Amino acid sequence: MKTNCLFVFVSLCVILIMTSGGVFAGGRVENIARHWKPEGRRPLAIARVAASSDAGAQYVASHAVDGDRGSRWVARVAPSEAAPQWITLDLLIPQEVTAVAFFGGTPGNDGLQDGQVQVAGSNGDQFSAVATIREAKSAGWLATFDPVKTSAVRVLVKRSPSLYLTR
Repeated sequence: MKTNCLFVFVSLCVILIMTSGGVFAGGRVENIARHWKPEGRRPLAIARVAASSDAGAQYVASHAVDGDRGSRWVARVAPSEAAPQWITLDLLIPQEVTAVAFFGGTPGNDGLQDGQVQVAGSNGDQFSAVATIREAKSAGWLATFDPVKTSAVRVLVKRSPSLYLTR
């Protein structure tokens, strides 16, 4: 059985949102290799991508989901706990989601160090965390969590060694 997945890249990063039968209460984050592939999963359709900021035409949010791991979204404002940066992926239709894979640049140079994977509630405007990333040391990670039906997924970046995210 194929499951659903969504590819998004953030700061030399790819975010892959997917559905599968895996269940991990409270969220689980593990390192993955840059060449990791989502066996038995299929891409989810993305209707719209929005971000807190971008660093110009070369680094717009849509680059996070264009399928090119060489392109990226770059935020023009450094993320912090008080002023996190974010990228939101609105799904074409509500889908059950169970995981997000993120592929970044060289650890300590690009990507996400601290943040959250969040999903939209039933009204679509309030987000809740399904996984928390702390002190990410790998260029790639996979966050898995209990299945949740949602219309949007947001990656909230609270700390990054650089100012940009990629796909």
